[in-house]
Amino acid sequence: MPLYDGGRIDFHTHVLPCVDDGSQSVHESVQMVRTLAASGVTGIVLTPHFYPSIDSPEAFTARRTAALAKLKEALASADFAVPTLIPGAEIEYFEGVSVIMEHPELRIGRSGCVLLEMPMGRWSSYVVDDIVDLCASGYCRVILAHVERYLFDQTRSTVNALLENGVLMQSNASFFTDRRTSGKAIRALKKGLIHLLGTDAHNMTVRPPNLGEACSVIEERAGKEIAQEIMQGARYLLRADLAAGVPHGQTADL
Repeated sequence: MPLYDGGRIDFHTHVLPCVDDGSQSVHESVQMVRTLAASGVTGIVLTPHFYPSIDSPEAFTARRTAALAKLKEALASADFAVPTLIPGAEIEYFEGVSVIMEHPELRIGRSGCVLLEMPMGRWSSYVVDDIVDLCASGYCRVILAHVERYLFDQTRSTVNALLENGVLMQSNASFFTDRRTSGKAIRALKKGLIHLLGTDAHNMTVRPPNLGEACSVIEERAGKEIAQEIMQGARYLLRADLAAGVPHGQTADL
């Protein structure tokens, strides 16, 4: 396993137990955290799904807080170095998404970032303008989740508009580890279309926490420098959380 100053960051996970379609038990969550720690991960962003059409920020935050407390309790006696856990959300895009400015609890820790899950297919000019307006508000840094699912359906002008306004793109580790898409993933990374890496891990079986495997693929096919850069960028965004003096196994304040 290559060494990374400050360790690796998993920027998109569903590790929290019994909150969404991710981990379904505290035991499974601990297994997921253990696997990530073994692959050199020192920071895990916890991003359970937030669906604004069926949930409220207050109810979502209450569930997240309760799940986090259970996970912290289970990890208190862990026999491994527990990564820093940073609460956030994977927010389903909705028209008028800029209203999330009223709910800082949906941002990722102290980073000021929000992770958006965008609709499939080609986006309308309204959707693009909505994202650009959110960026222009200065309220947050917008990150698009698992961009390999929809980025390549967009026009070049749409991609340019998002990049020019500071939108960051997060790719899932599986985009790099799947032999059918690995080449496309490496090309996108080299073109500057991928800025952050996450496992989007939901369990230990069909959607596992495979960040270490993805990092190895990137290092082998794109070079160690690029592999380190993508983690350095993540650590920079999360620097306030990672440097907040939060002991392993605990989390930054919500």
